[in-house]
Amino acid sequence: MTNGNTGAEQSPVPDQSDQQATPPASPVQPEQSTPPIEGKKSSKKWLWILIILILIGVGIGLYFWLRVAPIEYPNQVGVYSLKEVPTIDKGCAPANQLGPRAGIDIEDTVCIEGATFEYINKSGDDSKKGLFLTMLRFDKGRDAYKNRVLSFLSPTDIEGVYRKGEGWELYWWSDNFYIIVQEFVQKPDESGGHSYSYSSTATIQHPITNWFITKYPPPSNTD
Repeated sequence: MTNGNTGAEQSPVPDQSDQQATPPASPVQPEQSTPPIEGKKSSKKWLWILIILILIGVGIGLYFWLRVAPIEYPNQVGVYSLKEVPTIDKGCAPANQLGPRAGIDIEDTVCIEGATFEYINKSGDDSKKGLFLTMLRFDKGRDAYKNRVLSFLSPTDIEGVYRKGEGWELYWWSDNFYIIVQEFVQKPDESGGHSYSYSSTATIQHPITNWFITKYPPPSNTD
């Protein structure tokens, strides 16, 4: 009995394990990089520019604040009171035209801002002790002026503090500030006003002088 073969050999079914698997084509296209958004880049750029400008502005403001420091002074220290708020004068002129600050024969132009403060001890009898304090801040010409001033001042036993011969005066520099102290005694005169006697010896222990020399100390040899 014959089987149902027709004698034609059937092709064997290919062994799929012998064939390399081909991955199916992905329906999803390869992800492409998203181009940067120009608007965001521009915003960040201007933000950094703004930050830099702010930092520059703060730096410039700090520089001028340190360089052009305001003049500070007390209204009262102990029994000494400021007689009146002085006018703060400011201007530029050749150093030899500064009037009461005689002895400055240089022609360099200096720019200063300053005032003279008068403090009075109103307690006690008719004779009242007081103090004139002249304070100048130099915005220009400080070095030339300072070198000339120091040529006729004499150092005291206090570092950075000078005299000019008169015992009732003291002088010192503190950065751009030049400070002059004059102690006096105020006495009534016949006209009903007052006269000033300069006979005491100025010291840094005076309450007003001590306040200013603490606030505006003279340089030390190590500065």
